[in-house]
Amino acid sequence: MGQHLSSINSQIVNLLESNCSIPSPTAVVSSIGSEDVSLFLSSEISSNAINDKYQISKQWTKQIQNYLYHLIHIPDFEIVNTQMNSICTSILTDYQQIIQELNNDFEKKEQFKISLLNKLKNDNDNKQQSSLASKLSTLFKFAEKNALPGTHHLHQSIIIDSSASSNRVTEKQFETILNKFLTSNKSLKNILFVLNKFLFDTNNVYDLRNILTQFNDRFSGNRREWENEQMTNNNKTVKQTIDAKLFAHLTLIGAYPNSRLKNMVRKQFTGQFISFFIFTHINFHNTINTNKQFNSGSIDKSMSFEFHPDTYKQLFDIIKQLSVISTKDLNINLIYILIVCLRLFATHLKFLFVITTNSFNNLLLTNENRTTINRIDQEINLNELTISNDDLQLWFDTLLILACQESIKPEQTTINSQASKCLIQILDRKVSSFTEKLSFIHQYVSENKYFILVEELLIEFNTNTTLFNWIDVLCNNNFDNTNAFNILYLFLDIYFNPSNDMKPRIKQQIQQIIQRFQQLIFMQLSSTYSLANKYISYILNNFNSKSEIVNDLLNPILIGLGLMTETHFNFTTIQAIITYVLPLLAEFILKNSINENIIANNLHYIYWLLGKMSYILIGGPQNNVLEIKYIEKLQSPLFAGGCEKLTIESNQYLLNLFESNIVDYIQLKTTDYNFEQSLFDHEFLMSIYNNINQGAQLISKIKMFIKDKQYLLQKSIEQQANHACAALFAVYIKFFRRINLAKYELTRTDDKKPHKKLLSIFEYATHVYILFARTKGQGGNCDELYDQIKMNTLFLLTSIKESNLISIIEYEIDETINKTKLKHQYSRKIIKKYDFRLLRNMFQACTRFKKIMLTKK
Repeated sequence: MGQHLSSINSQIVNLLESNCSIPSPTAVVSSIGSEDVSLFLSSEISSNAINDKYQISKQWTKQIQNYLYHLIHIPDFEIVNTQMNSICTSILTDYQQIIQELNNDFEKKEQFKISLLNKLKNDNDNKQQSSLASKLSTLFKFAEKNALPGTHHLHQSIIIDSSASSNRVTEKQFETILNKFLTSNKSLKNILFVLNKFLFDTNNVYDLRNILTQFNDRFSGNRREWENEQMTNNNKTVKQTIDAKLFAHLTLIGAYPNSRLKNMVRKQFTGQFISFFIFTHINFHNTINTNKQFNSGSIDKSMSFEFHPDTYKQLFDIIKQLSVISTKDLNINLIYILIVCLRLFATHLKFLFVITTNSFNNLLLTNENRTTINRIDQEINLNELTISNDDLQLWFDTLLILACQESIKPEQTTINSQASKCLIQILDRKVSSFTEKLSFIHQYVSENKYFILVEELLIEFNTNTTLFNWIDVLCNNNFDNTNAFNILYLFLDIYFNPSNDMKPRIKQQIQQIIQRFQQLIFMQLSSTYSLANKYISYILNNFNSKSEIVNDLLNPILIGLGLMTETHFNFTTIQAIITYVLPLLAEFILKNSINENIIANNLHYIYWLLGKMSYILIGGPQNNVLEIKYIEKLQSPLFAGGCEKLTIESNQYLLNLFESNIVDYIQLKTTDYNFEQSLFDHEFLMSIYNNINQGAQLISKIKMFIKDKQYLLQKSIEQQANHACAALFAVYIKFFRRINLAKYELTRTDDKKPHKKLLSIFEYATHVYILFARTKGQGGNCDELYDQIKMNTLFLLTSIKESNLISIIEYEIDETINKTKLKHQYSRKIIKKYDFRLLRNMFQACTRFKKIMLTKK
């Protein structure tokens, strides 16, 4: 955005400073017409003046002409408009892509729900339990009964006497279990149960190298895919990932490749070693397949995934056992087992909460671009999966301890990161509202103590779903959104004045969040303009001249304001933002008029923007379809006054306007503007319209003094003609601005002649009698004519405001005072017939001239 704005600013500067010749006034008038063009072109000055003062004046005059001509006429400005349109197209494309991603997530959620419902149905149809799980349970119960005292302690190994004849059976059983797991890939929860029993077994030996080589062979066959997946997840660069560290450790201890595994000493094949080995291969399988499985919307069993309550409980049980031991007391095998279990737990939680959490469902329902799909009305409850709120709370507390744990071991960072990923997923389900989630994030970001946890929280915050939910909360004034604004202002304060104690990575993440947040609120201004106003106000009022602030925040805002046209947004949105921002922008220019960065890169663009915003406000909204249809009639002088104004409370346009910054900025008060026609005036006009009360009294008086013209009307239409005449008279009184004159007339006695201005407009209203007589004589429908006149006159009285171009006539107290009485003087000259003919022709010419003038007008 910063580059776009700088480019546009330079184009405007080049246009204004160009030395192109200015056409003469004659040339301008001939090309665009004479309307108001002379206001911007000075008259020619005599070339005899040669003094310095005149030369300077002439130079400035030419520069002003140059500016005005280009700013009004600017064919070259189409370049700027084209560039602005291209920016808008790019922004809309990005927005559509974001919406599509949200729609894809929504569709994926529905696919998972369908898969789970099918699975639950199949499980209900087939209630037979796995015989292997039953055998394992019996086996380990037997082993525990025959174990040495103290073997039930968490840190104690499961000891089986190596001399016992049952040892081969145990080892054989273990090999059978692993072989079954390797070939079927459908018993993760069972293998977790087994591996859990051997976590701390460092004494007993299980020489299972034959089955372990098969695991290595399988991994070797998929190694290329595993490496490609790592590159995909790490921006095409092979980094020292968790998988890479696990693979390095597997190689270091001689467990890979098989040539080294076969040469390992038998005593190395302890229970803990085998647990680590199997967990490592489960992790490799998870790396290769988890994204493919998630994207396909499947919850089928695999070597590294089984959507079952026991899977979650077994994984957490291992995590819980290892979390109670300090990291410094864990050997490297147990540390890597903890890391793998946290990764597997995070993967399973991701599937679980996508199915059971409506994190963005309601959000998408309000979006016009929502993809239409068949929704599954049945909601999946965690209780159906035998996962209780107590389980969630225990998971959350344990993972929070792991996420905040500190250690000098380098693997501690990985543990913190994986625990934080799990914690964040549980947080979405645990909190009662999104604002509670915001409070949690605000607490840890503001404390700035646990770097890894804060980093993962900010990664979550920067997702589309979280940002949209955040914006939705900020725009919702129906409940307390204080926490939502607190975290916004916290992020902005960190952006403007970051603490020296905050790590650069955290600062960078917060900057990315604010930039994307700003982008999203401008993408959907029709629903976020109130939030946009508060946000822009905060930016302009707390602005500093740091280059990153100018380029990352200010410039995109200025570009966004420049894109506010009715091509992209409705006028209500545009007006709400412009009336709020325009004074702030004017003050911003005044405060930063000596800022070299602003002058060099933004100044001319902001001037252009101020002019454009002012033009949009003055021009008002574009004509709608109905207005375009009747455009010729609406251009009549009759509608020059516009619509009758309503009260502020009943007109949202005025309500928004008088609550905006621009009203305070220009110190406009509601009392300075007459919003509605006086109630007494309206009642008076309606009495004339209906020919009742004061209106009937006024009409009766005026009829006494008008010239006695005989209009031959049939009795059947006389009443209609009288009421139509009264309706027209009411319209004439309003639009010729004679209301005060008519009211004052009622205070005078009936023997005094009404004002001539009232008499003339009433006499003109009586022409409707001719129209009725003609319609009746030609066999027309007088009822239809009457209804049309009454309807149109009522519309003009109630909806159309009179124009201010006609002056109000003040009544003279006594028209006879201080007036010179003129006495007729009769000429003795004999007037011949041709003199009368000449006089008649002259009057006829004047009449025709008057009609031509009225037609032209």
